Amino acid sequence: MRDVTAQKQQEDALFRSEARLQALVDASSDVLYRMSADWSEMLQLGGFDFIADTTTADKNWLEKYIHPEDQPEVLRAIRHAIETKSVFELEHRVERADGTLGWIHSRAIPIVNEDGQITEWFGAGTDITARKRSEEALRRSNDDLHRFGHVVSLICKSPYGKWLCTRN
Repeated sequence: MRDVTAQKQQEDALFRSEARLQALVDASSDVLYRMSADWSEMLQLGGFDFIADTTTADKNWLEKYIHPEDQPEVLRAIRHAIETKSVFELEHRVERADGTLGWIHSRAIPIVNEDGQITEWFGAGTDITARKRSEEALRRSNDDLHRFGHVVSLICKSPYGKWLCTRN
């Protein structure tokens, strides 16, 4: 007979820890993902109806999820994060689960082993589509206002416009 009490306690502690982590993941409204150490594969993605989920490793994640115009910037940010073993953080466009274009604020942290080598990345992404649409609408409104002001100034500089612009 062998006493396995300590082993059983460790297994129970691990099970409780994994259950708490899963509860945290389930409670999140963010996109959650895992990437390979070199970002060549998306290992797992919980898209929460914002981005299509995946439970199998996907080497085509960049083309599948990231807008083509944003891919070079995403790759630059990834290279920097890997080289410096620092946090990856970026706002970029994504292909949403419903096929439309959306915006996400993505942040991933490197998981390192005892030798200091990155073993994988854990990340979360927040849907910022509404904010980006509001910013774009405000920018367009400001552009329109600027153009209107320019037209008014041109009118006021004309001979007939001077009379209109100086009347009380």
